Amino acid sequence: MCSLILVNATRFGAAQASTGDSGIPKPAIPEFTVEFVNYVYLEVRIKNQPFVPYYDNSSGWDISLYYNIRAKAHSSDQWTGLYHAEDGYPTPSDSEYTVISVGNLGVNGLSIWAQTRKILDVPYGDQVDFQVEAMIGHVARAGGPPFFDWQLVGETSGWSETQTISIPTPSPAPTPSPSPSPSPAPVNATPTQITISTDASSPIVGSVVNVNGRLSCANGTSLQGKPIILSYAVGENFTWVPIGSGTTDSAGEYSIQWVNPASGTFTVKAERNGNDEYLGASATTTLSFLPYDNQNLFLFESNSTVSALAFNSTSLELSFTVSGTSGTAGYVKVAIAKSIVANAENIKVYLDGNQLDYEVTSNSGSWLLTFTYKHSTHQVMISLAANAGDATFLGIEPWVWIASAIVIGALLTVGIAFARRRRGFQSISLAAQNQK
Repeated sequence: MCSLILVNATRFGAAQASTGDSGIPKPAIPEFTVEFVNYVYLEVRIKNQPFVPYYDNSSGWDISLYYNIRAKAHSSDQWTGLYHAEDGYPTPSDSEYTVISVGNLGVNGLSIWAQTRKILDVPYGDQVDFQVEAMIGHVARAGGPPFFDWQLVGETSGWSETQTISIPTPSPAPTPSPSPSPSPAPVNATPTQITISTDASSPIVGSVVNVNGRLSCANGTSLQGKPIILSYAVGENFTWVPIGSGTTDSAGEYSIQWVNPASGTFTVKAERNGNDEYLGASATTTLSFLPYDNQNLFLFESNSTVSALAFNSTSLELSFTVSGTSGTAGYVKVAIAKSIVANAENIKVYLDGNQLDYEVTSNSGSWLLTFTYKHSTHQVMISLAANAGDATFLGIEPWVWIASAIVIGALLTVGIAFARRRRGFQSISLAAQNQK
């Protein structure tokens, strides 16, 4: 049975009605609890406060509600945030509570991670402190290449009071021991490899995502009739949740359907367990569902780490960062709802400011873009505007200058004609006077 050990539990009211200097509503300090679930992870359960995302005409951004969490050892004064603007903040779920898994519990205690970086180790029997903050606004990019920075523009609730949870010692207590050497692979087992990709008919939450791939020997020979297990993890917690399983066909290919549960970033894993005949293999891909106007109209698949996803609905620009191990190839597949852009010819992709070629296909509701690059850290911008990339002068689009020139030219033509006509009338009048 799970035990809940809390100190200084706090309760707060609904979202405040006041607004800050930015004109954005100021959120209330969140009401939350921390629960020891099992010897795998903790859960931070945040009660969602009333808020409806909206579009801000003055800034051209969609305004959303976000959460952040920070933690520290109970004996320390040093807090560390678990989330940052460039990596993305958790957003409220559609239910009454948003539940976020925190940390990994092992033989020696709890390890807390901030995105992909471990920030804290808490031995069994010690205590750890948590605080939660609510934020309303949007994440924007500041600075310019190569020194991009990201920040939340909006209002924050301020950090909550502290909740402290003890990490109980298992009974009987585990005995730390050196990591065992991995079991030797069967001498005659054949190495295998597996691939994974996705095909989504729509980026909308609740739509079907087809996860496909192929299982083969290392020499490329297809493996037929082998079970494939599919699972997913949320964010960087890597607590794997089973999706289902399938069996490879005569070509060694598998196809398993998954219904994405919410907005956010998911890692999807396809795995084949090994045996005495064949070694096991696994492959992962990352899917990010970007919400806009209370819908998910963008879906990203990549073998890179994708962060800082943002959409500016005024300039119709998607921006994000991709990173990966240098020397390897990276790819991005983007599904863009046709309700956002009706003509794929308007789409342009820029990598670090340079226009990039891409492939595009179409299904009933989306454009599917695919482009590749060499891994390092890159800034990507996808423009959906028809005239994206056209130069401007004094911040004014070229078509404005052209239209203005046409109007001015027409006015000058009319003015010159009028002046000539007037001089003609004056000449006739003068001749008539001379005749008198």
